Amino acid sequence: MEKLAIVYFSGTGNTRYIADKMKESIIKTNIQVDLINIEKNIINPNRYDYIIIGGPVYVERYPEILLKYIEDNLSNYKGKCMMYSTQGAYGATPVFKHAIKRIRSLNISYYNYLIMPNNFYTFMLKRCSKDKEKKLIKTASLKAQNMVLEFLNGKTSSYDSLNIRVYSAEIIYKLVYPFFRKLLMRNLEIDKNLCIKCGICENSCPAKSLKFYPKLEINDDCTFCQRCIHNCPKNAFLYKGKPIIQYKPKFKEE
Repeated sequence: MEKLAIVYFSGTGNTRYIADKMKESIIKTNIQVDLINIEKNIINPNRYDYIIIGGPVYVERYPEILLKYIEDNLSNYKGKCMMYSTQGAYGATPVFKHAIKRIRSLNISYYNYLIMPNNFYTFMLKRCSKDKEKKLIKTASLKAQNMVLEFLNGKTSSYDSLNIRVYSAEIIYKLVYPFFRKLLMRNLEIDKNLCIKCGICENSCPAKSLKFYPKLEINDDCTFCQRCIHNCPKNAFLYKGKPIIQYKPKFKEE
């Protein structure tokens, strides 16, 4: 029996949800499939005939934690690969071209992106209505399952993106993004009357960049995934002194 691995990083759940939907579709083809959460599992790529790589888009690229994992674990993999991204943007980004630039040896024959509800509304951009959120999730779910079948049936896809966008994103990530993150995080605090010191925010941080005792401190390793904010059981985080509406899409209730 052929085997496939879906390797993913998910900050607030969008990418993990898509990975689950892809798995449902793959199982129907009688291919054995494993979900590889990069925060918990080290993959043995030699076990798999196919590998799918997925992650969110941060500053027009995969988060560094995912790129580093791919470099460390998949650089010598010779099987067929597919890449997908989950993103709030409605158009193509240079995320895949940037990833390929980092990992040139991978045999990536299929790429595609999925539009998911924007979860960055705490700091900027517009929060989706519940109706729009539901539609985006449904559309992305159906598209994800179709993407997998196209990939397994041998369909290939090209990915056109200007190199200037790749280089621009890299410059922004290295020079502008750290300053921008610090500027926004300066307005983030914890309501001590709500916080129960459960440690979920600190322990679940993928970059181990957060400490909340005796005061909230976030170092430069922060990926800006916002998992700490949206997973807090008491919604104790404040932005500019106001409570945050947590990102709780319908699929988190399933």
